[in-house]
Amino acid sequence: EVIESLQQVVSVPLQIDTSDAKALGKALRIYNGVPIINSVNGTESSLQNILPLGKKYGCSMIALTFDEKGIPKTAEKRVEIAKRIIHRANTLGIPKERIIVDPLALTVAHEASQVKESLKALKIIKQTLGCRTILGLSNVSYGMPNRSRINQSFLTLALYEGLDLLMMDPGDKGMKEALASFKLLSDQDPQGKSFTDLFASKTEKAQHGESGIATWESLLKDGDPREFLRALKDWVKTHPDTLKNYEKFLEQDLLQAFDQIGFLYDRGEIYLPQLIQSAEVLKSGIEWINEEIPNRGSEKKGKILLATVEGDLHDIGKNIFRVLVENYGYPVKDLGKDVNAEKILEALKNDEYSVVGLSALMTTTLGSMEKAIKAIKTAHPRCKVIVGGAVLTEAYAKKIGADAYAKDARDGVRWVNQRLF
Repeated sequence: EVIESLQQVVSVPLQIDTSDAKALGKALRIYNGVPIINSVNGTESSLQNILPLGKKYGCSMIALTFDEKGIPKTAEKRVEIAKRIIHRANTLGIPKERIIVDPLALTVAHEASQVKESLKALKIIKQTLGCRTILGLSNVSYGMPNRSRINQSFLTLALYEGLDLLMMDPGDKGMKEALASFKLLSDQDPQGKSFTDLFASKTEKAQHGESGIATWESLLKDGDPREFLRALKDWVKTHPDTLKNYEKFLEQDLLQAFDQIGFLYDRGEIYLPQLIQSAEVLKSGIEWINEEIPNRGSEKKGKILLATVEGDLHDIGKNIFRVLVENYGYPVKDLGKDVNAEKILEALKNDEYSVVGLSALMTTTLGSMEKAIKAIKTAHPRCKVIVGGAVLTEAYAKKIGADAYAKDARDGVRWVNQRLF
């Protein structure tokens, strides 16, 4: 009756949880689809009665790592039970890919050492048995205060050891945040999009306007280069004068839209991954324009030379600055990191640059920055030098002879635009 009632109002797959094999068989027969069986375990009775139902109806099954002797105290014994279930399933023709092993989370209030054994078993199962894993996460905090905080920490540990499927309260804000943080740190969240979407201030998407500024802003903010290019091509098709007046279109539409993204970043309404992604999307659009107009990009604009100073291997700020400033059409040469003053002077001798941007993140390399600035100013007094990096301040930048200090990449772009645009 429960299955029949739920199927009328719920479209997502169900997980059927019962120890009554007869009721389970009837439920599987009337279910419109393939549910998960919760559960089979290592007891002979369960192996004989539940596994054949899983085979008959093609279900995935949660395998609990206990048997007639109860829940083993050690991770190794739980893994042995998992192997036994997988072997018996295999003899029936059930592939291990349909077995989801639960090494069982026990409450930390009762026996704290068992939490470590659960995590150890999880790791071994994931690494050696080739099947999915699951845990009932909130079991660990039963009987304790501040359960959500305990559950969050346990979730992070379990994910690190290879947890695939989560039994958790989807309405628990802390658990969602812990999951989002883990995905970000484990490189499962490209550009940090899901994380920033979860935490960033929600602002309404800009609506389309005849000027195009609002449209471009929303497209840049969404960060989808394919959608941006599609809109750009459609715009050019319906506004044939766009490419004839591409400078006006670039400055009054695309770059104004990008400025708005920058303002959102300055106000903390979007974050660094979104800013970088928006810059990359705009860059793809400008590259397309360059292809459509052969002479585009040949205009005389001040060239910029970039380098992370000698002894310093950190270049993320410099790289972000390069991506942003290239969108304004400035030719940029990036010498990379750990660049000595001699190499900078050699580049300046071979080509004409209006601005040199120097980056340093370590206090130990500030001497290298000062040395580079003095060498540049001696050999090329008309060349402007802008510096940035976590260890710098505006006062110190001025002290060592820099023309400008950028607190971040966005600030550096503003200074360049005021000087060269």
